[in-house]
Amino acid sequence: MLSGILAVDLTRWIAGPYLTRLLAALGARVVKVETPAGDLARRLPAALGPQDSGLFQQLNAGKESVCLDLEQRRERQRLRELVARADVFVHDLAPPDAARLGISHRSLARRNPGLIMCSLTGFGQEGPLRDWEGSGGVAAALSGARDPAGDPEGPPQGLWGDIAAATAGTHGLSAVLAALYARGRGGPGQHLDISLLDCLFGTIEIAVQQHLHSTREGKALPQVPRRSQPYRTRNGDYVVINPYNEAILRRFTVTMGNPGLADDPAFDTFVKRVEHADAFHAIVQAWFGAFESAGDVLPLLHAARVPAAPVATTEQAWRDTQLRQRGMFAPVPHPARGLLELPNSPLRSSVAETGLRGPAPALGQHTEAVLAELPGLPLPPSAPRRPGVKRRSPFQDVRVLDFTRVLAGPYLARHLHDLGAQVIKVESATFPDNGRHNMAFFCDFSHSKLGAGLNLKTETGQLLLQRLVAASDVVIENYAVGVAERIGIDYQRLRRVRSDLILVHLPALGQWGPSRDWVALGPNLMAFTGMTHLWSHPDATRPVGSQTPYPDYVAASHSVVAVLAALHHRARTGQGCEIELAQAEATAAVLGPLFAGYLVNGEVPQPMGNASPVAAPHGCFRCQGDDAWCTVAVETEEHWRAFGRALGEPTWTRDSRFATAAGRLANREELDRLVEEWTANYTPRQVMWIL
Repeated sequence: MLSGILAVDLTRWIAGPYLTRLLAALGARVVKVETPAGDLARRLPAALGPQDSGLFQQLNAGKESVCLDLEQRRERQRLRELVARADVFVHDLAPPDAARLGISHRSLARRNPGLIMCSLTGFGQEGPLRDWEGSGGVAAALSGARDPAGDPEGPPQGLWGDIAAATAGTHGLSAVLAALYARGRGGPGQHLDISLLDCLFGTIEIAVQQHLHSTREGKALPQVPRRSQPYRTRNGDYVVINPYNEAILRRFTVTMGNPGLADDPAFDTFVKRVEHADAFHAIVQAWFGAFESAGDVLPLLHAARVPAAPVATTEQAWRDTQLRQRGMFAPVPHPARGLLELPNSPLRSSVAETGLRGPAPALGQHTEAVLAELPGLPLPPSAPRRPGVKRRSPFQDVRVLDFTRVLAGPYLARHLHDLGAQVIKVESATFPDNGRHNMAFFCDFSHSKLGAGLNLKTETGQLLLQRLVAASDVVIENYAVGVAERIGIDYQRLRRVRSDLILVHLPALGQWGPSRDWVALGPNLMAFTGMTHLWSHPDATRPVGSQTPYPDYVAASHSVVAVLAALHHRARTGQGCEIELAQAEATAAVLGPLFAGYLVNGEVPQPMGNASPVAAPHGCFRCQGDDAWCTVAVETEEHWRAFGRALGEPTWTRDSRFATAAGRLANREELDRLVEEWTANYTPRQVMWIL
């Protein structure tokens, strides 16, 4: 879909490499530039050999590697020559480092006016924190994302697997694709500023809306009430259900054999069920406790169309027949392993392959070939902006028909609207968007859209549908599998009305496969993919996870990428396409770091709370004040030395036990105790400014 696009990737770790990994999956040529030390991800556990690891393979499959020592002026000039031939340049350099190396969009655009440059950093290019070190853990703390995660009685919960980095990667890629589309319609090159903090804050909008609309100014918001929790069967399996509206609740209580529960005055509204959550959960737990295993109770729930899924470990998610039959884990050739299984791309298109394109490269594997090729590479197109000319949004002529409901689909449609597209939200009087029960986030996701009411069971409704489709570019739907065909919005029918139409499906588990008919929402998909199991503390009595439905946001951000790639492809070829993005597969894709150890050496990751499997000190530490916490993430030797200096070089920071990363990991508990002795003397903000 992105054939002919050349991207230069000067990024490390997770966020930037995930962005460019998806670029490669969509058909772009990606040249990864590394220093002689190589990407830090090459040296992590789950090693596959020198300068190679499971995580590195997952994030860099299908790329080429060029090794340049950017401390040398001649090597920096080679980078500039490579970028001069590129359509896209992605880097994760903090502003001071970019300035020191002479990397700026202004200077690079002198030779390449059409360059799309994406700077992907912790805190962005502007603001008081722009020069600070940022990480996914820090972004999770500052954004508020940790607050609705974990047990409300314990410390805030880390979002292990670095959801902040993966979220920033997909949002960054959607910005890159939007800029490429704009350039193709006569626009200039652009500098895109992507912040991990901004992206993760935009992923907890439900909690933000709750704060804005249910608390007074200045009043602290407690952890989100536990609306859903796992229920235990006799053998220790856990199941997550989500009876989020009255119809589903009634189907569930009938399945329980207790239909009167839905009419009980203590539980007959959503608000009351939250207020009396402990009593409600006790009744439901008693019912689940009568079943031996999750396998015994899930068929009953699925037959009743109740959103439900088991709480899976990483291994159980990998073994699940739905994910395996659909190819979510794909084998790629590897020089040491023969074949290595990796999480695949969740993007599926009817017009092009969008999966893995070979293994990750060895360090510097393509340096000589790429540098020799440089003089012959074509210059990318450019259309520099003329002074004083105000351009329209390139998406103003794009019309989107939005048949989606609740969260993931409306969030996708809102992003397309924010880019300038006209969005028409289609509902029926008998089947309106269930998201309307929470007007705070419904208004947030649906603002400025147009509304259309259609009864697609009538001939008149179908004729109106055809008129709307004929005048639209993109149709999106997230109905249960089979509904789109029944109401006349399947691809074969719609493409007869408009041949270059782009149709997007957002099913929970996919349109085909043994579990295709499961009803599942965000909380269920978190459980299904292993997220709930891992986002808990090691000593938790049951899996806790998060109350933020991350799969909805993750699927939406990936589907924005898919739509923009399809628009780019259509502008180049005239072809429309059908896109399928299963929400479970998008969630599994961003959990790739958690699959690294298992896919390489069979180790099943277990809950670690706020700890990191590769860095220490790394956690959430008590501070001065009531329920006050701070996050500290020391991920490199440079970080460790800076940490000691900031504390005034206390004796224990020079202890030989902590002299190496391996030593700090081996003595993690003692190190965490010493760090918390220090943080307990300060407020969280004081700790942040000292460090």
